[in-house]
Amino acid sequence: MSRSTRSRYLPIQKHAWTKGLPLHHAIYPMVSNAQASDGAKKYYTIGEVAQLLNVSASLIRFWEKKFPSLKPHKNQQGLRRYTQADILQLRKIYQLVKKQGYTLKGAKEVIKHDSNKSKKNAEILHALKNLREFLACLKDMVADT
Repeated sequence: MSRSTRSRYLPIQKHAWTKGLPLHHAIYPMVSNAQASDGAKKYYTIGEVAQLLNVSASLIRFWEKKFPSLKPHKNQQGLRRYTQADILQLRKIYQLVKKQGYTLKGAKEVIKHDSNKSKKNAEILHALKNLREFLACLKDMVADT
């Protein structure tokens, strides 16, 4: 096969398939959600994350300094190991800063607000589960009488 023929079959941009997809599709392009959680890699290198987000590794390290909530695990050699949660947070930062035009300070505020909101949602969900249990017990007591 000639060189020009081979080049037609090679992808133009190595990770073009990741753009605009939800993160689990970008990490596991051909796997369902259930399969992705079962056979998932636990940690990703900074190079893999940089390719996934189509940014440089130095930008990821810069964001680590600016966003204190972003703390990847480091192995014994000091190499960063990113979890899926870290990648989700990096994708959120990327979306806010690069796509929506937020300043770093503005992006920090949005992330902080979102985390406070999710804590409140978790508290509400817990209260609703307790209420459901109480109502189920009450229903059983009424049915017994």
